[in-house]
Amino acid sequence: MGILEDLGWDDGWRAAWDGFAHDDTTVPARVVSVHRDRFVVGTAEGERSAELSGRLRHRATEEGERPAVGDWVAVRLPRGDGASIVHGVLPRRTHLARKVPGALTAVQVVAANVEAARAGFEYAAKEFPPLARQKRKNAGFHSIRQHRSLSTASPTPPTVGRRMLKN
Repeated sequence: MGILEDLGWDDGWRAAWDGFAHDDTTVPARVVSVHRDRFVVGTAEGERSAELSGRLRHRATEEGERPAVGDWVAVRLPRGDGASIVHGVLPRRTHLARKVPGALTAVQVVAANVEAARAGFEYAAKEFPPLARQKRKNAGFHSIRQHRSLSTASPTPPTVGRRMLKN
């Protein structure tokens, strides 16, 4: 098994790549992390730093159109040690998204091509007096409800777990 297969590359992604508009100088890569305008991508040669091409940066005006963690992208590898250039994003199978922080109503893709989403929360029963404990318990319920609405808005099956801390 190769590095791309370890990252989730399968026959479905291979078919999407074959139907994707790319040239012979680009290779498939998976976005491993995002740091504002810089990315770390996993390629068949290993992890590399990457940045968006000028054309893709210009076309991706909305936050939800930019590559997110988990996206499969077409990158052009540099001849030397420079950054790889992301030239395109393959269509997403699934995604987890949220509203961007603040007053804007734009969408931020948190993760792409996610097979399952799991939310966890911790609570301590003896940590708070009874009234505060009830509020804390309700906060956990609201967190679950928020996660459930987040994941049901995306085509990713949600699961929830909890762990009680011992005092």
